Amino acid sequence: LDAFTSVTTAAPRWAGGHSRICAVYAQQQRHGMCVAACGRAVDLNPHDVWTMMQLALCHKELKDVDVALRWFKSVLKIYPAMPAMKRLKHWIASAELMANARRGSG
Repeated sequence: LDAFTSVTTAAPRWAGGHSRICAVYAQQQRHGMCVAACGRAVDLNPHDVWTMMQLALCHKELKDVDVALRWFKSVLKIYPAMPAMKRLKHWIASAELMANARRGSG
């Protein structure tokens, strides 16, 4: 983590450094920090599907279902055949049903 933090200090506009910090935080299950680092990486490179996926997973772990769902859908728009999405298919379908039910009851 220290090495990647040093890299982002030296090159703050390099998305790759922030993406790697995101991965470290995710591995450490520090999901709030992961969201911040991934968000910065995606701001710098909005086509980084891996980081978008990590951002969605961290939001999912934080129980921020609507935001996680939005990021998962963003990943699918760019990379519809992403292998990791297969194991999340049931969760995504359930989250969409819950979101639609909330909108219908509001």
